[in-house]
Amino acid sequence: MIDRLTVHEFPPILDMQPSSFGLKLETWLRMIDQPYDVKWSFTKMGPKKKVPFVVMDGTPLGDSELIIQQISAQSGRDPDSHLSQEARKQSLFIRRLVEEHFYFILVYSRWQDAAVWPEFSRRVFASVPFPLRPLIKSRAQKAVMGMLHAQGISRHSPDEIYAKAVTDLECLSVELGARSFFVGETPTVADASVYGLLANVFYQPLDTRLGDELRKFQNLCDYCDRVKALYWSEAKYGGGEGAQFRPQNPTQISALRSA
Repeated sequence: MIDRLTVHEFPPILDMQPSSFGLKLETWLRMIDQPYDVKWSFTKMGPKKKVPFVVMDGTPLGDSELIIQQISAQSGRDPDSHLSQEARKQSLFIRRLVEEHFYFILVYSRWQDAAVWPEFSRRVFASVPFPLRPLIKSRAQKAVMGMLHAQGISRHSPDEIYAKAVTDLECLSVELGARSFFVGETPTVADASVYGLLANVFYQPLDTRLGDELRKFQNLCDYCDRVKALYWSEAKYGGGEGAQFRPQNPTQISALRSA
């Protein structure tokens, strides 16, 4: 049993949670009907020096995957508990695709794509006092671009980067096919992970080349709308702009998710 859970993540600068891992974690917590509160900050980091992180009954935990494992163990609630070993492997492949590859293309599309950066940076740094804003903005962009170069994705041309994104989306589209969810007949952690990434492309109020590519895959667009209807029906965009979550009637929710 968990008495108190607080999620620490970036502010909802896009009228939704801009961190794909933050949105993944919140979506998963809603899957298991776990109440939580949210605290927003650009500067407060967790025990892994990253966000999101949580404080669970007074104990800070970092890394969304490890957080989910710990909460599953302590709460006894695991949407993946029914999966076979083969399905668990499939889930891991999907999560690694979106979290270890597609994620960096999303970051590139916001922080380095010259067509997106002006509007994205305006939203990110709007609260910084003007005399400091140009300096803080330049330093932050330089740090993110350095990370993208070290990771490798920004060593390619824009056309090559977005071609890689299309390949990822094609794989996801084929893998999903006509199914409602990626692994099994009900939502699992793979869906929380995929939604966290795709929703940040599909719903973000920015015109991006990455979003244009995603919209060519109708089953992925329908998938985003399906998961949003289940867990973020109150959200303006993709979700994650609220300061807390309190479950509704569990019986009604279970009926919805198995419909």
